[in-house]
Amino acid sequence: MSLTDKNNYVRSGYIRLPNGKQILDSAKENPMATRYKSLLKNEASQFSDITIRQSKPELTETDYKKGVIKRYFIQKANDKDSPIYEISRRESSKYSRDNRYNLVVMDWVIAGGDTYKITGDISKTITPKEQNSLSISDAQKVIPNINLYLPNLLQYYKTKV
Repeated sequence: MSLTDKNNYVRSGYIRLPNGKQILDSAKENPMATRYKSLLKNEASQFSDITIRQSKPELTETDYKKGVIKRYFIQKANDKDSPIYEISRRESSKYSRDNRYNLVVMDWVIAGGDTYKITGDISKTITPKEQNSLSISDAQKVIPNINLYLPNLLQYYKTKV
């Protein structure tokens, strides 16, 4: 019997039968195929979408006495046009460790009057609306379209407590 392959080459994952034919060895699988199958099995657990629980701030009199609250927003990291969600402080800890989402924490003025900013010899009055606008400007570095999500710069604002 003469073999057509003089080097007796056997493809990876195959065995040679005595008659010279090569068949797939079921006991031995190609390592790349094994890796691919394991990724498919883990896909549901690794890459499943997280259920996002949106929340809006529940403000108390103490919050209004302070005059400023923290607001938490997330957006998918790989899609700048994806929806923006406002979440609670408790939920934000889950997303701070997840690199699939961008998280922004911003200060939001809800009470009080104008503040004065002194830089050297220059004193400037900043209204609550301007302070919230500055917070949005900082947040836009991480979530570019957050200004569209927050058009009302005086949301939750009360003039007198």
